[in-house]
Amino acid sequence: MKIDLNTKKTEAGWQQELDKFVFTATPKWFEWLGWVLILGALTFLAKKVDFIAIKLILGISGSLFCLYFINFFYQFELENISFIKNSSFARVISIILSGLIGMGLLFVFFAVVEVLEKTGT
Repeated sequence: MKIDLNTKKTEAGWQQELDKFVFTATPKWFEWLGWVLILGALTFLAKKVDFIAIKLILGISGSLFCLYFINFFYQFELENISFIKNSSFARVISIILSGLIGMGLLFVFFAVVEVLEKTGT
C-alpha cells in the first residue's frame, strides 16, 4: 500500500479516503483488541500459575504479535518524502519505522497489563 505525501485532493476526496480508512480499520482494530485480551489473559495466567507451557505459549504469542505488527506496518510504502530520494533508503526507513512501531506496541501492551494488574490487587 502506497502512501503519497504529495497527493492533492479536494475536501470531498479526503472525506472519501477517511471513510474508506474507517471501514477498513475498524474491524481490524477490534480483531487486534481480541488479541490483546488473549495476551492479557495469558500474561495474567503466566504470573499467577507457575506452569512452563503457559509461559511458552505467552512467549511465542508475544513474539508473533510483535512480528505481525512489524510486517503489517512494513507494507505501507511512503512516497514523495522531500528528504528521501533513494527508494532503497526509503525501504530501510520503512523497516526501521515498522520495527519501532511493532516493538513499541508490544511494550505498551505489557505496560498496560502491568498497570491493570497493580490496580486490580
